[in-house]
Amino acid sequence: MTIKKLADETFGKGLLLEKEAEFEKAKSIYEDLFRHATDEKILRKIRFRMEDIDDLIAEKAIYQRIDENAKR
Repeated sequence: MTIKKLADETFGKGLLLEKEAEFEKAKSIYEDLFRHATDEKILRKIRFRMEDIDDLIAEKAIYQRIDENAKR
């Protein structure tokens, strides 16, 4: 398996985690890829996803607090 293919598959795992609202795990994958990837195409994809990931993490936390407060 080539490094490019492995990077693409790992990036795909990050996207799946995002779809499952596992944003912290996805961010960890993206950060690891960003440190090790050399292909400019995959680096662009990672930068694009990283632009939104912190906002998604914060938004998830807000909704979790809303849900917790509603249960009280």
